[in-house]
Amino acid sequence: MIVRWKVVLFIFVCMFLVAPSQGVYAYNLQEYYPLVVGNAFSYDTEAAGNGQVKLTPTFSVISSTELLSGVSVYHQSLGWKGQIPNIQEGYELKAWDAEGLKSYRLVEVADNGTPTTVYSTPRLLMPTSAELNQSVNITGGSLTVDGVEDVALPGGWFRDCLRLHTQTLNDGRTCDSYQWLAKWVGVVKSVKSCSGDNASYFNELKDGRTYNYILGYPFASGQTVSFKLATMQASGCEILINGIALAGSVDSYWARFVFDGTDLSFKLSSYGAGTQTLASGGTCSSVAGLDFANQPVMFLSDGNGFFTGLLLGQQRLSAQFTFSIQHLMFHLSKAWDAKGVQIYP
Repeated sequence: MIVRWKVVLFIFVCMFLVAPSQGVYAYNLQEYYPLVVGNAFSYDTEAAGNGQVKLTPTFSVISSTELLSGVSVYHQSLGWKGQIPNIQEGYELKAWDAEGLKSYRLVEVADNGTPTTVYSTPRLLMPTSAELNQSVNITGGSLTVDGVEDVALPGGWFRDCLRLHTQTLNDGRTCDSYQWLAKWVGVVKSVKSCSGDNASYFNELKDGRTYNYILGYPFASGQTVSFKLATMQASGCEILINGIALAGSVDSYWARFVFDGTDLSFKLSSYGAGTQTLASGGTCSSVAGLDFANQPVMFLSDGNGFFTGLLLGQQRLSAQFTFSIQHLMFHLSKAWDAKGVQIYP
């Protein structure tokens, strides 16, 4: 019996000694930066420097996909602006491929509404995978996963976030950026500073929507319904809103509204949990020649309504609609002509 146990022990020790060593774990970064239509995030942005601190909200939403030179890319709107009558935004076109996350185009819109293409050639932002403390080359610099941390923010408590350190050279200045990425969410916190600047920039997730789940509290005081994290489609005189937040629920909801020309309002027609799609090619029977389809749309910063473009015959107009919880509808509150002259009320 003693001999048998010695033999078993000898075999076990030999197996341990010759067993192959475990490889270093490589994180799948695509799981930490998912591109999903409807994902929306609101950040508190703080710029600190020269004794001044400025706090402004920043918004990011993946609104759609499109084909760019045969590549399916995601349209990510950045820091939406609502300067009437022009609805302005900056946006970035992104996609994952075998190399990693790439930005194919970045467009910034000036206060006067003039768009400027910052670049239109693909830039590698991060690889598909990376090991802890492994430095990887990206466009214009390097990226390192230099830590794993829990992060507590207004938008939630996120465990085991990857901390990415990116170092790039911009206009002769070295810029250091740190991003905290939560799995199946994305960027929840970031810090950036550049040599020669007297300011640092901080972003922290305030609220968001990912995979139809609500993060944080996207409601203004007294609100029970919020469209802050929502996206909209229009066809004819019908609109579909996905990503509606209801107080007390972590799920997001969809709702359809149909335009009523008698009182210039969008009235609720149906709703439910999750998301839906709206068929294109709809017509408008309530007002002849009126069409909201393919017009720029943006929700108000307080999540209480939306701005939109519209066509009335051949005339292009802009309008603001505000939500009424009592009547479950959006009513027209303001309208402008193509020159920005207010025509309603």
